[in-house]
Amino acid sequence: MKLGKKQIQGIVVAIALCIVTLAGVVTNQAKEDGHKKNTTAVAGVASAVSLKDEEASVEEVKVQTVALAEDEIIEEEEVQEEVKDSEWNDRMICTVEDSLNVRKKPSTKSKVVGQLLSECGAKVLEKDGKWLKIKSGNVKGYVKAKYAVVGDEAESYAEKHGLYKATAKIDGLRVRYKASTDSKIHTIVDKGSKFSLCKRACKVDEWVAVSYNGKRAFVSEEYVDVNCTLKAGYTNKEYAAKLKKEQEEKAAKAAAKAAAQAEQDSQSSGSGVTTTQQSSVSSGTDNETLLAALIYCEAGGQSYEGKVAVGAVVCNRVRSGRYPNSIRAVIYQAGQFGPASSGALARRLNSSIPDSCRRAARAALSGTDNVGGALHFQSRRSGHTGLIIGGHVFF
Repeated sequence: MKLGKKQIQGIVVAIALCIVTLAGVVTNQAKEDGHKKNTTAVAGVASAVSLKDEEASVEEVKVQTVALAEDEIIEEEEVQEEVKDSEWNDRMICTVEDSLNVRKKPSTKSKVVGQLLSECGAKVLEKDGKWLKIKSGNVKGYVKAKYAVVGDEAESYAEKHGLYKATAKIDGLRVRYKASTDSKIHTIVDKGSKFSLCKRACKVDEWVAVSYNGKRAFVSEEYVDVNCTLKAGYTNKEYAAKLKKEQEEKAAKAAAKAAAQAEQDSQSSGSGVTTTQQSSVSSGTDNETLLAALIYCEAGGQSYEGKVAVGAVVCNRVRSGRYPNSIRAVIYQAGQFGPASSGALARRLNSSIPDSCRRAARAALSGTDNVGGALHFQSRRSGHTGLIIGGHVFF
């Protein structure tokens, strides 16, 4: 049956009166309970209907009510989504041992645009069947999903493979045998020193279990940042530059080793100094520059032999197991090398470093030892007994 305009208006007015009456009942109840939330919501709907009772239809009232309910549901879903969000949800880790091709399109026939090396990380932009569209550093493209772990699996992989690191936030961080301030100290390190986390987490609150010289040690949670920083991928151009640099460094290292040995043989003949070949120490660009700067500060005016001797002491400490296991940690260990604590080393790092000091550093890092395994040196004027080379006595 078709209703006339007056009949529809009558129905709308009746509905409005019912809602207003209901609002009054709810308002009284809200006053008794001390709650006003429901009163505000219902009164808002009633007000909207009263203002438009001459124009609104039954369907419009329904639409307004449903819209209000949908808004509330959307807000609730957004909050839940934010709470469930994780930094690992859209991250992946490359699990190949060597390198993984990044292709322009999801096909093995597509052009290779870059490389992900072992344990490189990437952001997953989308999943396309057996392929992942990723972005890592400056490279963007597709990789085969079977060569990566994503989300929770990536997080577990990072924990299992020691990709989480504890980084010292302060100078003088104590690395202890046990999770207690009363425990014996392994070593003291400076700000920026990094440690891999132990697979077996520390059960004592406010302490973090780390790996130190292959052993389980502990640092205060308050003074370290624990995070997982994954390596970025390479574009074709970046990867080619990386390989070229590695080849040049390898060739330079071999040449420096040969030159250092020849110079040592020449300068030590008849001097009573014996040169031996130890195992090499990690010799990245940063280590070489840092050691060369220290050599300049300690023996800049001495012979090449004296420069190598200072570098050899630092490298002997790294190999010894009695000192920190990195060039940086040994040099910055509290109370050991004066230039490191006085600021002289920092100033030299910001200035030029003579080539002779760099050559001496490369020789020491490659394993050249002309101090017989000595771990210490002092000015020869100190009167300490030992092997005298240049202005220092080594012992």
